[in-house]
Amino acid sequence: MAKLKWGTPGLKWNQPGLRWNGDAPTKTHKMNQVVLALKDLTITELIAEIRRVSQGLTDNAAAFTGVDPTAAELATMADTLEDKTSIAAQRAQAAEAATLDRDNTAAAARSMLTQTATCDVVKALAPEVCSLVFNLKSAPVPTTSMPKVTTVTVTFGDKTTELDIMWSPVPKARAFEIQYKTANGAWTPAKTTTRSSTTVEGLPAGVVVQIRIRAIGPNEITGEWSDPIEHLVP
Repeated sequence: MAKLKWGTPGLKWNQPGLRWNGDAPTKTHKMNQVVLALKDLTITELIAEIRRVSQGLTDNAAAFTGVDPTAAELATMADTLEDKTSIAAQRAQAAEAATLDRDNTAAAARSMLTQTATCDVVKALAPEVCSLVFNLKSAPVPTTSMPKVTTVTVTFGDKTTELDIMWSPVPKARAFEIQYKTANGAWTPAKTTTRSSTTVEGLPAGVVVQIRIRAIGPNEITGEWSDPIEHLVP
């Protein structure tokens, strides 16, 4: 009898006298690719997913024989993760309570130290004695003079008879006095400002004037006049 091949035209399985003595063909299929998306799950959701898979393997044990890890191992892992999640939550609550207790104690400590430093006994001590334990606040140094105004810049204003003036700030200055004069005139008050830049209006148009500025400090202490700056008034 001639050997037959799989796929021979007209061949039937129930053909009388037909015998097969070759190797049976191997049945193949595409491997399954399971989608889990575990990284997007919360811990609680992960535990629920592990239990769901474990229960599914148990309910369909005959079809999933040989699965590794087993349904029982997955269930054990879910229990372990749930226990450690509970422990972590308890420790977080304890840590929060401990932090609150620490902060309350720190506030009480600050209050106690402040009470000690401001009690009548400490305040009445001679400074040289008190400074053996506590840092003393330095007495304010009275202002007895004001620095000279420097770096004066004069430019045309936006309108005729106006000049824009800028200068370097002066420490402790509460105001600045500005004066001007023509070539043969006397120094004339222009304005007083609290800023280190201003616009002087009402100057004689078409005339070169000199500008000077001085700082006014605490207790009306005045500084030296700045060096005069000449500029044409538009």
